[in-house]
Amino acid sequence: MPGEFTLPGEQPNLGPLYNLAAYHLYMRFWPQELIELNDCLYRNLDRHEYLAVIDIDEVILPQKEGVTDWSSLLRKLEESVGEEEFRRKAFYNSRQSHVCEAFEEEEDSGSTEKNTEKIPPYLYTLRHRRRGRPLEFNKQNKCIVRPSHVFTLHNHFPIHCLNGSRREPLEGCDGLTFDPEDSVVLHFRRNISNPQFARRDWDCPVEERAMFAYAQELTERVRVKLADLFL
Repeated sequence: MPGEFTLPGEQPNLGPLYNLAAYHLYMRFWPQELIELNDCLYRNLDRHEYLAVIDIDEVILPQKEGVTDWSSLLRKLEESVGEEEFRRKAFYNSRQSHVCEAFEEEEDSGSTEKNTEKIPPYLYTLRHRRRGRPLEFNKQNKCIVRPSHVFTLHNHFPIHCLNGSRREPLEGCDGLTFDPEDSVVLHFRRNISNPQFARRDWDCPVEERAMFAYAQELTERVRVKLADLFL
């Protein structure tokens, strides 16, 4: 059972039954995630300035050289729109791009053959770098939110927001959207069956190179963790 909470009514609260219900009910079951998300929000309300609302198979990836983490990504956005405009927003949104699992590459050739290196088979994110163009705005976008401005979360956007004083509600939840040239959400989702979001294997025109800024550190950290787990 994910987290330390119980579902209401006659819903299952044993781990295997919870997983079985989630699998068979699928879209009818996903609203249960809102319990976990909002529990996380309120547990961290006064501990962090920002919270990223993403799934385990997603990553918010800065695209510009020199912008290597979410903090610097947000600072760049603040510089572009101004401090006052930036700080009154409730969320900062990145458009999603599906990674195409049909295209798997075992090597990173870089710009020359001399740079060719084998990518470990367990590093799915580095071996799959062909992706589709970013989805339209408001289709599976993911956000970094300001807990001081938000009091109810959805999987993709805040639902209810307050302004900085926490006294007067905003007209909806006002936020900013990153240009895809600055930030995208990579979704490493396998076997997409929903026709609204499915992409054909050959509809993968973008080669994602920004991920390789983290390749060396990621590879070493995963290697050490696998050794700790005796795998």
